[in-house]
Amino acid sequence: MLQAASFVDQFGWRVAQIALPIVAIRVSGTVAIAGVVGAATGVPSLTSPWWAHRPRRWVAAGQARRLAAVYLACGAVSAMLPLTAATHTMPPALLAVVGCATGVLGTLAAPTHSALIADLADRTGPNGAARMLAWQDGGQRTAMMLGPVTAALLIGAYGPTVALAADSASYFLAGLLMTGAASGASGEEVGPQPPQPPRASRGTSNKSGPQPPQPPQAPGDTSAPRIRDTMAGHPDIALGWLVRGAGCFGWFAFSLGIPMLGTGLAAVALTVYGAAGLLATPVAARAGQARRPARVAAFGWLGGGTAFVLIGAVPTPVGVTIAGAVAGLSVPVGNAAVTALLTRAHTGEMRRTALAGQQTVVNAASTAGLAVGATVLGALGARTTLVVVGTAIAGVAAFAVFVRAAIAARQGRDSPHRSCGRRSMPG
Repeated sequence: MLQAASFVDQFGWRVAQIALPIVAIRVSGTVAIAGVVGAATGVPSLTSPWWAHRPRRWVAAGQARRLAAVYLACGAVSAMLPLTAATHTMPPALLAVVGCATGVLGTLAAPTHSALIADLADRTGPNGAARMLAWQDGGQRTAMMLGPVTAALLIGAYGPTVALAADSASYFLAGLLMTGAASGASGEEVGPQPPQPPRASRGTSNKSGPQPPQPPQAPGDTSAPRIRDTMAGHPDIALGWLVRGAGCFGWFAFSLGIPMLGTGLAAVALTVYGAAGLLATPVAARAGQARRPARVAAFGWLGGGTAFVLIGAVPTPVGVTIAGAVAGLSVPVGNAAVTALLTRAHTGEMRRTALAGQQTVVNAASTAGLAVGATVLGALGARTTLVVVGTAIAGVAAFAVFVRAAIAARQGRDSPHRSCGRRSMPG
């Protein structure tokens, strides 16, 4: 039920991404309000490091029941839009208010939901958390493909109001599924477990660098860990976020640049990328078992950057098909490896904070990329932008591999077991 709730939530959000701008333009008569609504939705996530740690902690303390309440509240807030649109009483400011409110609730729900899945998956054995989070990402990729298509069909047949109603219904359904997950536990605790000692599986290492102990907090301790705390002693996490952030920043070259080459090429690229991403999900689910997940993450986005360069250099149906397949097969595996670094290094509240940090990195980098994307594309053109951005992403990935190798070499020199002929095992 947890995975189903994640899919339904993501599906509704993808529908809203198509319907909201259309409604905003119809209500206000200007494109500017669509940008305001988009900003209002994204600001809570971008500013979450300064406000969200305590509210998120409160949601997590209630486990699945409080998470269900967040989804139901999101459904109630978003229902205001189709109701006012149907009665022709929607003020433009309401769009921004609802967008901000759902952004706040979504910022609290998303990392808590992922952490809940990871906490439960820990019980299935080593690397269970990374495996189940990879399947969650696969479900969200499916929603990313189906949501916009469904929105287009609903808007074409019934108008954007019905699409907004579908978005609201998806939140209610996610809340009901979470309620069912909480009830189905039959008294068993569903949620964060006390920190456990690191577990190693054959041929793997649970380390992403030196891991300081994570003692449980004292009963009277009301402090919450900060995102920066999750990187202390874990250089692989910082490198993974650097690589993923670079890829998300440069993603505008793919999403905005390819359509400039032609709608036909854009359709081919997005379709092949989405299909290849789904095929890569079983491989991504095994990324947590990698001996060196930091390198897997880097090589994943190295493939993504190479795909960008290929599209810019060979903007033909064949070239775009090959590039879309390369990106679709490599990027999900790289992202899953970054998540595996978090789940190996942390448990409990530190893990929830790390997942929230990853969400912030992805959202901030994507927003920044879209903010400058139109200017860059206008100045350089689509083909040159794809080549330059792809080269930059690949360069960042190669830099991460170099830095990780340097860290591993230093750990090998400093290892007290070096005289016994033992090699340190990097993350």
